[in-house]
Formats: sequence, C-alpha cells, structure tokens
Amino acid sequence: MPNAPTPAPILCDGCGLPATPDHIRTRTARLEQATRHRPFHIGLLLVCTAPPTNPADDIYVWEQNSASAESRVYIQSLFACVGIAPEKSPTDQLADLQRRGVYVARLTECPLTDNAPATNLAAKYGPVLVKRITYSYKPRQIALLSPVADGLSGLLQSAGFGDRLVAAGKGIKIPAFNDAPALAKVRATLGKAISASEAP
Repeated sequence: MPNAPTPAPILCDGCGLPATPDHIRTRTARLEQATRHRPFHIGLLLVCTAPPTNPADDIYVWEQNSASAESRVYIQSLFACVGIAPEKSPTDQLADLQRRGVYVARLTECPLTDNAPATNLAAKYGPVLVKRITYSYKPRQIALLSPVADGLSGLLQSAGFGDRLVAAGKGIKIPAFNDAPALAKVRATLGKAISASEAP
C-alpha cells in the first residue's frame, strides 16, 4: 500500500510562514480589530515593522485596557505625536485617530518570532506591503516609524511613493511620553503630514 502523501503545511498570508490554527485565529482577530478603526480614506499611513508579540499590546485593542506598562507609554506617546489628547478615553483616542485619517500598518502583519532573522525583512515582506499600499491603503502620506527595516525606504521610493514619504523616508522615532521637546518636534512633523493629506 503506497504511503499517503504528506499534507502541505498551511501558510499564513500575513507572514508567509507555516501556521498553526491558533496563529491563523490570532491574525484574523488582529485584522478584525484594526479594520474596525481603519479610516475610510487614509491620509497618513504609519508603518512599523511588525505587530507586538502580545495581542493585548496592539494599538487597535487599546480600549480593552489590557496593554503592558511599556506598551501603554508607547501608545500614549504615539497618540501625542499625532495631536490626540492623553486625557481622553482609549475609545475616544482611537476614534480621533480614525477621524484624522491616520492608520497604523506593519511591514509584516504577524509578530516576528524570537529566532526570526532581523535582516532582509524589506526584501521578504516589502513587495506585499507595496501591493497593500497601492491597492488597499492608498494613503496620501506615509511615515516610517523607527526602527525601519533596512532597504524599506528605498523600496518604497522605487515603487513610486517617494513624494509621499514623510521626512524623505527616514525613520521617525516615537519619543518618551515625558520628553516634551521631542514630542513637540515629532508632532510638528506628523501634524504637517496630516494637514498635507487633508488638502484638496
């Protein structure tokens, strides 16, 4: 009796790696949460490398109040950088982000594993990001958040997005929440990008 063929592994369409059912469920839940807060028209697309490993630390589940202390500080700083008041409730902050046309996307839509190589991320995931920007996000401005994967800025410029890249594609570091001067500087940069994205 011939041996039964080994079934092909299920590949995640977010990271391209073999995926368990739990991995797929987590990714689906992450996309559903993000879609709830996605602006109808994306003016400013903020691109970081990958979502956090802990789903509770994702910005789009902020209203669940379950993020770690470190992630809470980062998310509040990010909100401050796009002009959203820290005293507002998490629900109102996310609503403000949506109203301003700001959306957070990732180079890879799944968290990086501890043993994942940090090199060639742009080469591996960049072409899919370019497709998402071209056919789905269609933003008027794009800001790359630090740390930026090597080669990502050049890839986006080659794809024709050079005139949309904030700060010429240089990584924008989100400062500490108590660093008022640095927050003001980044707020000015991103505020200008938001204004430009709202211009007719």
